[in-house]
Amino acid sequence: MKISIAWIFDHIDARVQDIDIPALIDKLNETTAEIEQWQQIKTDLAPFALAQIKSITKDIHVEIPEWGTDARLPLRSDAKEGSWYLIIKEGDAYSWALSTDLGAHKEMIIPAVTGGTDLQDGSWKQSFETYDVIFTVDNKSITHRPDLWGHRGFAREVAAILDLKLLPLDDFIVPRKVLPHEWSAQGTPDNPYSLSIKDPELCKRFAGYTISEVQNQSSLLWMAARLSRVDSRAIDALVDFTNYVMLDLSQPMHAFDADQLTSGSVAVRRAQNKEKLTLLDDQQLELTDQDLVVVDGDRPVSLAGIMGGKMSGIAPDTTSVFLESANFDAATIRRSSQRHKVRSESSARFEKSLDPNQNTDAITRFLKLLEDAGMPFKGSDAINSLGPLVQAPEREVLHSFIESRLGISIASTFIESTLRQLGFEVREEKKDDDIAYHITVPTFRATKDIDIKEDIVEEIGRFYGWSNITLQLPFMQTRPKPIHSVLQVGRIKHLLSYGLNMRELYTYSFFDESFLKELAWDPGETIRVKDPVSENWHRLVTTLIPNMLRAVFQNAADHDELQFYEWARSWSVINGGTESKKCSGIFYSKKKPLDFYECKAKINQLFQLLGMKAEWQADSEQSFAWQDGAHTATIMVNGQSIGTAGFVDPLFLKKIADGSAFVFEFDAAFLEMYEKPVVRYKPVSKYPAIERDVSALAPLSVTVAQLSELIQGVDERIVSVQLVDMFAKKEWKGQRALTFRYTIQDASKTLTKGQADTISAGVYAVLEKAGAQIR
Repeated sequence: MKISIAWIFDHIDARVQDIDIPALIDKLNETTAEIEQWQQIKTDLAPFALAQIKSITKDIHVEIPEWGTDARLPLRSDAKEGSWYLIIKEGDAYSWALSTDLGAHKEMIIPAVTGGTDLQDGSWKQSFETYDVIFTVDNKSITHRPDLWGHRGFAREVAAILDLKLLPLDDFIVPRKVLPHEWSAQGTPDNPYSLSIKDPELCKRFAGYTISEVQNQSSLLWMAARLSRVDSRAIDALVDFTNYVMLDLSQPMHAFDADQLTSGSVAVRRAQNKEKLTLLDDQQLELTDQDLVVVDGDRPVSLAGIMGGKMSGIAPDTTSVFLESANFDAATIRRSSQRHKVRSESSARFEKSLDPNQNTDAITRFLKLLEDAGMPFKGSDAINSLGPLVQAPEREVLHSFIESRLGISIASTFIESTLRQLGFEVREEKKDDDIAYHITVPTFRATKDIDIKEDIVEEIGRFYGWSNITLQLPFMQTRPKPIHSVLQVGRIKHLLSYGLNMRELYTYSFFDESFLKELAWDPGETIRVKDPVSENWHRLVTTLIPNMLRAVFQNAADHDELQFYEWARSWSVINGGTESKKCSGIFYSKKKPLDFYECKAKINQLFQLLGMKAEWQADSEQSFAWQDGAHTATIMVNGQSIGTAGFVDPLFLKKIADGSAFVFEFDAAFLEMYEKPVVRYKPVSKYPAIERDVSALAPLSVTVAQLSELIQGVDERIVSVQLVDMFAKKEWKGQRALTFRYTIQDASKTLTKGQADTISAGVYAVLEKAGAQIR
């Protein structure tokens, strides 16, 4: 986007000639936007003159009053007898002046111009803008600043940078009463068009104004030059005014030839599918219901926010005008522009979320241009405006917050003056030992830019100067990262994979709904995904065991024995959703029945690796349908349950495969964080140990662990207890034979046989008390 410095200084109480332009460009780069390049324009007007067309034949005969001569020039498509055109003389040759002759980058022919005697005697040169600086702004650097898509927005920034006065907007508009309405307004003698907004979500505000009498004219020379220098083509006065307002205030507007609006009703609505519209550039569109259009009755006359329709466009003979200025939804305009491959200066601005309150300013600015051009017109006494005004938001920011974020000490006077220069309203309030700033954000900064407190801090920082803040590397105290859990998981997986010859699974975090139907099992209350990728995967797993069973189901036909494990996450609905880690596994045998104690011994290897003292307790509650209640244990560590292990119910397993299966599921987070008890070195006793065995017929209700603890507790000199044999017969109802080996040792002396016999007698006594029969 191109911006004119001379145009900017129309809005500032200062002379552009007194400004250090390179310094200003540098400051704009630091504070406001990225200036890609800039070009200084100094136009020598001596070779230029205005010529009037006298006749058009094979060429064009013109008269040049300023030089007292005439000339013949090549034909041009917009030539009209009696109209005035800018020409340039090079040597003895005359040619039509181009925009590049006046300093523009893009080559465009200067259109017919209008004026009085100054066109004839050359006095127009005294007021013509011969000096300007055009700079090119990187559009990406201002996508968040809709106010900077017009010269007044840049003028506000420049005035704040140079500490100059920004002229009030009232100097650039003609006051008109604004009649507010909700979403529709009936026509009146003063405002003959009924207005309505059909979709308030896509059009927040819509204003209309009727100029019942006006005579369109050729372009104003000064305006044609300004427009061409910022790459906008001049056409005629009324069209130029709409483009000038857009580039001035960053508010697009559209002028319709009122004689072509025949229904007396103008509305904004969604287009209908396959509705047709021919644009000003003759492009024919087939619309969709995702497009927004301005309609005359039911007939589309404009692709809203992008480009007007050809049938209602301003023509050289236009004598009445309907002005429309609105605020359209940014996303809708962008999508329509991309869909139809029609991009305009108007759409580029609406895509940035413009200030909804500025649409009526565009109309009053247009009227000011009419007055300044001396073009007589008769217009309505008031502007009809649909849609509510947007209220300026207020934010409270503490002085300490600003200083802490910037890392500097800063005066409150600087904060207030900077914000006021940028259009903010500031009210100061003492709060304890701090200052609270109550800041009203102007609506031209509130749509897409200023929202949170940090945005306010950024405004202060960029005008304080980022280069004025001493660079300081962020302080970060580095600490060794605990790697215990990482190593622990590695050790566990190494044992399961290589020590127990199990294969690790990696499955989805969702239940396989088709497999659950095979199991005829419902997991109950689960967390569901709102937008699942598949109907088969929409409930998060609460247990990993179905993954184990599914792996057996898929591989049992090809293997007699299978062993799998998985380390993954599961989710429960507790407290609105709780995530946990699980370690699950399965041992499966098709032909040879599995032995509970062999499977238990395998799992105990894991507990021995981690240094855990795990206790296997009978599981009184059958939590899942696949559990064999008589052969499932709860694993307890230090009085805490960490999971279960046991056989799969044979009838349940029959649904997926023949054979037997043993499954386990543990709290993986507990396993990975468990710290092995510190084992300290104890000198080997120099006194011999005595080993004794005891065999007993014990009730099944008493566990091996309980019996081991009883033996260990008889005397402190019993240093270890081990189960060395276990045997059961069918005729021993509720009993089994157990053999324990216990070691007796005294660290201070050699024990005598009598002392060892006394300790053994205590062992027999506690076992008998527990219901065991010594054999």
